[in-house]
Amino acid sequence: WPPLDGLTAAERARALRFREPADRARFLLARLAIRDLSARYTGFPPEKLDLVPRERGKPELQADGEPLSLRVNLSHSGRWAILAFASHREVGVDLEEARPLSEPSALATFILHAEEVAQLRSSLPPFPLQRFFQGWTRKEALVKAMGRGIDREAASLRAGIDTSRLTLRLPTPWTVVSIAARGTAAAGSGRWRSRDSASAASPA
Repeated sequence: WPPLDGLTAAERARALRFREPADRARFLLARLAIRDLSARYTGFPPEKLDLVPRERGKPELQADGEPLSLRVNLSHSGRWAILAFASHREVGVDLEEARPLSEPSALATFILHAEEVAQLRSSLPPFPLQRFFQGWTRKEALVKAMGRGIDREAASLRAGIDTSRLTLRLPTPWTVVSIAARGTAAAGSGRWRSRDSASAASPA
């Protein structure tokens, strides 16, 4: 088991609510990684750092109760996880492990912009999972950076479904970029495969 030292009472209580040992271990490892890497970036000891939910639930990194300029975002899917850090700007990151989906078309219409759905429908074959997951991670990364969640309004935002870097004006400029899903995740949490998808978003 990962050690519980260095976690807050709320985090320890949340960890104990996981029924599956593997889920509990993933949560603990992710939280410990956030503290360890944040300590390296900020110079504060890990035990002084805490992630405090802000408006709409997006966490804010604090040291001794004072907000820090370092922004942190976490995503995990299956056995894999990824962390994103940014200074003086918001950041969002999303990772999706490639897996079969029963109704990708229905999910796409809820998550993606109508033009992005049309692009997937015109692909050969229709709705290739790799492109769908790419579009999904880009949209998730964007709304997480904005402090939002996936909802009906999110489908009105265009984040693109391909791997190109995209700058949006909403009206604040936001940049969305796909991350090559090869090698080791930035947080050192493990390896993912080339068919998995990851994306990040931040103000331009």
